[in-house]
Amino acid sequence: MTNIVALIAATVLNLQTHLIPVKSNEALTNLVMIEQIPMTQAQRAEKAKTFYEEGYDYFYGISYPVNRTLAVKYFQEAEKLKNADALFFLSIHQQNNGNLKEAAQAAKRSLELGNEAAKIILGKIQKDEKLRKEGNTLELGNEVTKITVGETQEDETLMKEGFNALKKKVDSGDMHYANSLGYAYEFGIGTSLNIKEAMKYYEMAAKQNNALGMTNLADLYIQENKLKKAKPLLVKAAEKEYGYAQYLLAMNFFDLYSDNNKEALFWLERAASNDEPEALYQLGLYYAEKADLAKAIKYYQRAAELNNAEAALELYYIYGEGFGVEQDEDKALFFLKKAAESGNQEVLDELAAMALSGQGNMDAKEAEYWIKKAGYTEEMLKELDKLQEKSLDMFKKMQETHQ
Repeated sequence: MTNIVALIAATVLNLQTHLIPVKSNEALTNLVMIEQIPMTQAQRAEKAKTFYEEGYDYFYGISYPVNRTLAVKYFQEAEKLKNADALFFLSIHQQNNGNLKEAAQAAKRSLELGNEAAKIILGKIQKDEKLRKEGNTLELGNEVTKITVGETQEDETLMKEGFNALKKKVDSGDMHYANSLGYAYEFGIGTSLNIKEAMKYYEMAAKQNNALGMTNLADLYIQENKLKKAKPLLVKAAEKEYGYAQYLLAMNFFDLYSDNNKEALFWLERAASNDEPEALYQLGLYYAEKADLAKAIKYYQRAAELNNAEAALELYYIYGEGFGVEQDEDKALFFLKKAAESGNQEVLDELAAMALSGQGNMDAKEAEYWIKKAGYTEEMLKELDKLQEKSLDMFKKMQETHQ
C-alpha cells in the first residue's frame, strides 16, 4: 500500500513540474484539478507557462488546429497564476470580439504584471473611444455643433511605449509577439505605418507555423495582387482550421456566384463551421440571393451573435419590413441594437435619435445608455436643446406670420 501511495504522489509531482502537452478538454480539467495541490513559486510559474504555451498554440494554430475556445481556457488558467503574456493575448481576443471593456481590463492586468507591450492595446482602445466621441456632430437645420472631448496625446505616448516593448520582445527572440508587431506596422499603431516592415514580421510569424501570420501576410500579397504568393499561405492556414484564412481563400480564389462554385461554398461553409463572422454573413447574402430566406436568416443570426454588424442590420431590415417573414418590430429593434454593439456609429446615431425622440419603447435608463454610447455628452445635449428651442421659436413665428 505504501508503495502505491508513493507512486501516486510521485506522479502528481511529476505533473506539477513538467511542461505537459495538453490535448483535450479532459486533460485540461485534470491539470486544473492539480491546482489544489500546494506548489512552490517556481512550480507555479512553470505551470503558468505551460498553460500559456498551450493556449498560444491553440490560438495561432502552431501545432494544433486553431481552437479559440480551448485557447481562452488555457489563457484563463495561466491568468489565475498571474501570467502576463496570457493576459496580453486574452486582451487581443476580447478586442477582436468587440469586447473592449474586457480587453482593456486584461491589458491593464498584463501591464500590472510587468508586460509593457500591453500599453499598445490599452492606448489604442482609449484613443479610439475618444476619437469616436470627438467625431460626433449634431445637426439641426443649417447649424452644426461639434464638441471636442479630451486629447489623445497620452494615448499616443502609451501606444509608442507599448510598441517599443513589443519590438524589444521580438528582437530579443520572442516570436510569440511577431504577428502583433507586424499588425502594429501594418496599421501604424504606436509607430509609422510601414507595410514592408509589417510583411517582414508577418513572415517571421508564418515561419513559426503561425496561422494568423500566414493569413496576414497573404492578405497583404492579395492587396498587391500577388495571388501566386498568397494562395499557398492561405491554403496552409485554412487547413489549420483558421476561419478567416478559409474565408479569404473562398472569396479571392473562387467565384461564389458562378455555376461552378463548389470550392467557394466548401471553404465558406468550413469557415462558417469555425464561426468566422464574415463567412457566415457572405453565406447569408448568398442564400438571400437564391431566395432561400430560411438559410439566409440562419447564417445572418449566427453572424450577428458573433457581433457582425452587417448581418444584424440585414435582420433588422428583414423583420422591420417583413421581407419573407412576419413583420416584427421588436425583433427588428433587437437586431438594430445588436448592430450598434459593434460600435457602428451610424447605427448608434440612429438609436440615439430614437431615444431622444421617445421611439423604440425605451425606458429612461436605456435611452440614456444609447445616447451616451453614441458619444453624446451633456454639453452636446444642451446644445441640441438650444437648437430645438430655436427651431420651435422659428416655427411659432412662421405660424404668426401666416395668421
